[in-house]
Amino acid sequence: MEPRRSSASLSSRNGLKRHHQPGGDVGAGLPVLWKRPTSTPRLAAVAVAALFSLAITLNGLNNAFGNPLTCIFAAGALLALTLVWPPDARFWRARRGPVLLVAGATCWALLPVAIPALGDNLLSGGLALSETLGIAAALCALLCGSRLGDRRKNLRMAVDTLILMGCLNAIFGVAMNSFGSAIPLDLWQSRPGVRFTGTLSNANVAGAYFGMMAALAFARVLEVRIGRGLEPRELAHAGAYLVALTLLLEVCFLTGSRSAGAITVAVLLGLGVKAALQKESGSSQRIIVAAGAIVLFLVMAAGISDLLVDRLDDAVAGDRSGRLVMWSHYADLALRSPWFGYGLGSFEALNARYLGDPRLAQGLWMVNSAHDLVLQFVLDGGIVYFLLLAGAAALVARSAVTRAAALHWGHGSDGIIGAIGIVFACSMVDIALDVPGLACLTTFLAGLLWMPDRTQGPRRAT
Repeated sequence: MEPRRSSASLSSRNGLKRHHQPGGDVGAGLPVLWKRPTSTPRLAAVAVAALFSLAITLNGLNNAFGNPLTCIFAAGALLALTLVWPPDARFWRARRGPVLLVAGATCWALLPVAIPALGDNLLSGGLALSETLGIAAALCALLCGSRLGDRRKNLRMAVDTLILMGCLNAIFGVAMNSFGSAIPLDLWQSRPGVRFTGTLSNANVAGAYFGMMAALAFARVLEVRIGRGLEPRELAHAGAYLVALTLLLEVCFLTGSRSAGAITVAVLLGLGVKAALQKESGSSQRIIVAAGAIVLFLVMAAGISDLLVDRLDDAVAGDRSGRLVMWSHYADLALRSPWFGYGLGSFEALNARYLGDPRLAQGLWMVNSAHDLVLQFVLDGGIVYFLLLAGAAALVARSAVTRAAALHWGHGSDGIIGAIGIVFACSMVDIALDVPGLACLTTFLAGLLWMPDRTQGPRRAT
């Protein structure tokens, strides 16, 4: 008597295949034609990384509609990921801690709008919705990155896409700098004779962005191993990463941003030293690559533009004291309203209202940011608002470092941490994270390594 076949074997014999995934899959039990391809997550990683880089191409969406537009971008990407690659319930449960902290911080900042008795110092209730959409956009970008970074190959492809888009943005920015007057678009402004800004409207923000991308490229350079068995494809990858590193460093220096240039060099040195001190197999090859790359960007640093040198002289001569005066003034304002701040998006109104001293007004009348991320958060929503956001960031950072260590600092994970370090350090002295597009790109990068402890463990490499 012929043994009875299982329904699964009959299904596969008849051209049907079940596709299992934690939490269920919309394609389970359907014909092969309807099965989700295994390459879908990798294609999604490329598409989403390109989408957030496109926001940088579009001037960082730094305009009156920037927060709503970034929210549409990020929420649309998260919705598409959820539909084509549905996560299980465990994914959402493991990530609810930071999400709830961010939601709590937003609700705290909005309390003076809902309860007027608490809003004696409220200056911009009308802008609260736009700022709330900006927070939602950053949170959606974080979740997008976390979903894509769940698999190692997705992580690598997302990082490579960001590097490629960074190079394209650099080339486009150079072209606009040369032929900007012939470009019939109002989105980008031709600024001949002024500092290089790429596709952004602020040179310091552009320097932070290109420095971030240089860190990602350098980390990928350090992963190339030189040996007898080096394949032509690996050699091509090494050459491509070195070209990308050269281009991104060059445009970072061209911006004349002192903070971005110095912090980027420090981060790249740290990445090179870390690679050289690794004791794992293949470390000798990494030392060779690290030494070559370090020599490369040190030679480039010797040819820094005259603009950056002049700006460094200005910093020594007195610009530093100007920043100290600025921070002291805004710190005093923060102490006047420590619990709820002055309202989300209130800075311009706040700055215009409290410039009573003529000399202070002459120096700060055109400032549109506190040029310090901590001060900006406290002025917007108060100390509680800042502490809740800091708690969420700490949870994500802890998970990201743990994930990077589990990956042996490969697949660009050390570059991601370096890139995030660059933008956060720049945001303590400049306005890097005030630009909606760069803020979402930063949280997307953080999400690529955000894997809470309850989801840690071996993951599929495909």
